[in-house]
Amino acid sequence: MDINVPNKKLEKILKSEKNIKKAYNMLSQRIMMRINTLQTVENLSLVPTDKPERCHLLDGNYKGCFAVCIDSNWRIIIKPRGYEMPYDKSIIKEIDIIDIVDYHN
Repeated sequence: MDINVPNKKLEKILKSEKNIKKAYNMLSQRIMMRINTLQTVENLSLVPTDKPERCHLLDGNYKGCFAVCIDSNWRIIIKPRGYEMPYDKSIIKEIDIIDIVDYHN
C-alpha cells in the first residue's frame, strides 16, 4: 500500500528507526512491524483483523479512520486517502497515517 504521513512531526519520527526508538521506546519494534505490514499488503483488506494487528474501523473522534493495534492500548490511526465511506477495504491502496496514540487514556 502507498503510505503518506501528513503530520510533519510524525513523518520525521517515522523516517528512521532511530527516531522511532527515541519517540516510542518499548513500542518501537511493534510499530515498525505494523508499518511493514501496511507497506507490504496490496490493499487494506489484507491487513489482518485478528490479533496482533486487529485492523478495525473507528468512530467518535476518529470516525472514518481505522486502527491497527500495537499493544493493548496503543494504535496506529490510519485513514484511507481519496475514498468515501462506506469503505470497500479491497480497493483501498492509499492511506494516511494520522497518529500513533494511546486513545484509551
